[in-house]
Amino acid sequence: SITPMKIRRFSIFTSAIGLVLLGLLAACGSSSRPEPPPIGEFKAQQAIKTLWTFKFASAEQLNQSLQIVNDHVALASADGTVAVVNTMDGKLSWKYALGMRLLSGAGFDGEKLAVISASNELVVLQDGKLLWRKRMKAQSYTNPLVAGDRVFVLLADRSVAAFDAGTGQPLWTQQRPGEPLVLKQ
Repeated sequence: SITPMKIRRFSIFTSAIGLVLLGLLAACGSSSRPEPPPIGEFKAQQAIKTLWTFKFASAEQLNQSLQIVNDHVALASADGTVAVVNTMDGKLSWKYALGMRLLSGAGFDGEKLAVISASNELVVLQDGKLLWRKRMKAQSYTNPLVAGDRVFVLLADRSVAAFDAGTGQPLWTQQRPGEPLVLKQ
């Protein structure tokens, strides 16, 4: 049976343990943090200067991931203009006006450029020419991936679709089970 004496002893014991733990926490919190070594002085060996500039339509609304492949970078603007620029001299390699709003930045493998339009179309271009376009079953808010002569698209319904980059022929679709999750940010 539990007696008042046992309760008092237990109470004193738990209070003592609490004080010891509190003391340990205070000791840990008061220890000094290690100081990082000083970085030292930095002297630029070469002046930073602009090598080239390229004026392009506004792309602020798109998720741009600039992929540089073989000294070229692909750009996409929200108004539907896409371009490939030489990164060595800033000269335009080719440009194409799709005439439709875009939801994604450009996927690029050095040859083919892929974007997603606001009307759910996957559009693929090469050398300034439209290769093909294919309507998607759901919207996509991420840039297409162009790799290995394939175009991969992550759709808002949590499916991934793969297409032949040259012909647009659907190769496969992987659908995740469960409720669709849409992330636009």
